[in-house]
Amino acid sequence: AITVLPLYLSQAVGATALESGLLLLPGSLAMGFAGPIVGRIYD
Repeated sequence: AITVLPLYLSQAVGATALESGLLLLPGSLAMGFAGPIVGRIYD
């Protein structure tokens, strides 16, 4: 999904590369913040 979503946004929706990146940015930031927390919980 991470690989296909930017392609879908640029080709089907018509978003530019910058717009696609900005749309994916919140999810990336959330994973970056949640990763260490979930790792501590898992251990």
